Amino acid sequence: MRSAWRLRLTRNQRLRRRNDFQRVFARRNRAGDQDLLIYARGNDLSHARLGLIVSRRLGRAVTRNRFKRRIREAFRTSQHELPKDLDFVCIPRPGTPRTVETYARSLQRLLPLLRRRLGAAEQSS
Repeated sequence: MRSAWRLRLTRNQRLRRRNDFQRVFARRNRAGDQDLLIYARGNDLSHARLGLIVSRRLGRAVTRNRFKRRIREAFRTSQHELPKDLDFVCIPRPGTPRTVETYARSLQRLLPLLRRRLGAAEQSS
């Protein structure tokens, strides 16, 4: 287990600007399962960056914030096992908020798939 200070989620690891989100969506590289829909795009940084979109359809503010906290925690605790050169946006699926472990499994399953798709698309162009 890594020490807690190495697992921080810093400001540099988040997508914050509208432009960053639009670039990820413009790439049209997505994958999903029953818990998450993830859009991804490569970046030239040494770390992955996470963006979150939680619709009002999922509930009131308390419920939406619960979704966001759990997805951020899943990313934070598994960030060293995920591809490092991706910007990605997570959109939780409707239903009750899943556990942190469930979201972590989804990230670990879907992000390498998206990374492979990005690599294949770069080789073909």
